Amino acid sequence: MVNELNQQPETSNAAQPNDEDEATLVKRIAAGDPAALMTLYDRTNRLVYSVVLRLLGDAAVADEVLLDVYTDAWKHASGLDPKQAASLTWLTTIAATRAIDRIGTIPTDSGSPDYLRDLLIARIEREVQLNPPQPGGPGDAKAAPRRPVPLLTPPEQERSRLPWLAVIGLAIAALLAFLAWRQADQSAKQLNDQLSGAQADATNLRTLVDVQRARNREFEQIDAAISSRDTKVIHLQGQQDAPSASVVIFWETQKKRCLIDGHLPPAPDGKVYQLWFVLPRESISAGVIHTDPLGHILKTIDIAQDISRISAAAITLEPNGGSRQPTPPIFAMGKVNQ
Repeated sequence: MVNELNQQPETSNAAQPNDEDEATLVKRIAAGDPAALMTLYDRTNRLVYSVVLRLLGDAAVADEVLLDVYTDAWKHASGLDPKQAASLTWLTTIAATRAIDRIGTIPTDSGSPDYLRDLLIARIEREVQLNPPQPGGPGDAKAAPRRPVPLLTPPEQERSRLPWLAVIGLAIAALLAFLAWRQADQSAKQLNDQLSGAQADATNLRTLVDVQRARNREFEQIDAAISSRDTKVIHLQGQQDAPSASVVIFWETQKKRCLIDGHLPPAPDGKVYQLWFVLPRESISAGVIHTDPLGHILKTIDIAQDISRISAAAITLEPNGGSRQPTPPIFAMGKVNQ
């Protein structure tokens, strides 16, 4: 098919009279007619090429993109609705998109048959042979385009192209604006992610500072309690129902005050821990004990009753509000060394 095309009489690249309009040609292309694609190429390639060349500024690359534009047209012709977009607008939009993709080094895949690409390559080569660069022109010959860039020479035809040029300019501007918006949107998302990460780090740091301050206050209270000469230390160990429990009571006998520090399993809903001082004939309640969500205890209690004869201390799990007498089982218990 390439040989037959090369044997056709050489003609200029201007649009030739034809009874079929572009919309009909696009329908034939969608039906798989290569001849319709060649006709559409003959009518529109100068305009499409000028769009690509102005964006890229490289004639060799523009030739490659031109081939991609018409192979894309072959592949996607069935998706064009003539009522929504004119064929020329559709082609120039593809051209601008392909050129911008080439600037961004995005690989493309036309998916067109090999013989169709051969036909287009032959047409492009014929255009280069029929319209070689003119020597002796202004500027460096190396930078001269490989085919004349002017679209149409007759004034009346030039005026008829002005609306299309406006459409092309708007399409290119819209594409460039979209790319700029996408870049700005990505930058905004990255900045937002960095800001969110910094806020999370700041929150974690504040939490660590608060925890450290609480621990410092705890150490200060414990240090003050054990510094007193009259302080007795009662170690309570976890029992069968709470083997991991560990509680220390710093009993300041002269001040009749106890500092309780340790860990217990978090109390279930509706329950609370209660501390008992065990005397020879009775058990005296020292009050209920609340833990933090992790089960930690740090509490100071004042003791109004005389507990100088206590032999042990114990912790039980009671209903909210506490009980008058300890309810088994015992969760933690320790003896008092007199």
